[in-house]
Amino acid sequence: IGFLTKPSASIGGDYIHFDTCPNQQSLGVTFSEMSGHGVSSSFLATIFHTQLVECLNIFTESIAQAFYEINLRVHDLFPEGRFASTFHTIIDAESSSMRYVKASIEPAILYRNDGSTEVFDKGGPALGLLPSELLNKKSYIEHALPLHSGDTLFLYSAGLVEVENLAGQMLERKDIIQWVQDDRDLSPQEIADSIFRKVMSHSSGEQLMDDVSVLVIRKS
Repeated sequence: IGFLTKPSASIGGDYIHFDTCPNQQSLGVTFSEMSGHGVSSSFLATIFHTQLVECLNIFTESIAQAFYEINLRVHDLFPEGRFASTFHTIIDAESSSMRYVKASIEPAILYRNDGSTEVFDKGGPALGLLPSELLNKKSYIEHALPLHSGDTLFLYSAGLVEVENLAGQMLERKDIIQWVQDDRDLSPQEIADSIFRKVMSHSSGEQLMDDVSVLVIRKS
């Protein structure tokens, strides 16, 4: 696992949570970013954490059902217009597989050991963005897929593609995808560090306008 987070202010609203099962054979990973940034987003992350943990403990068999319940609670608890862009996966070592539900703005990207790339860009609305009565049975769908040795999962917050250079050009999703592809031979932490260096080089060292977080998980 490689991880890096840089808030745009003294404190940020990007949220990463790890949870292991009792037999230590599976790892739950939540990668989320609260809308906005700074102290208010950090406060929302605290609220979100409580609701996330409670709902995942109640709906242990279905990530999707947990998401419906989290959405209901977060929409009631967050100020109007605020939300949590969230990707959650359970990685099972015993079956060499992962289950996930996507309610995030940015995609999750899986770099296969054979050189192919899978971009998970379809999903439901960010948690809390819409009231539950506007959702349907297909708003949050759980997906499952096998993992092979060397497969690398890459997660990042939207702040990464909101970085401008001095000419006003923003980074694009395709740039990030290619950078990670170029760094595939590095360790997960080296990939995270390398991506951030490239982002800061693009911005010429200017202050970040939003929180930036990167999480890299590789099956050994």
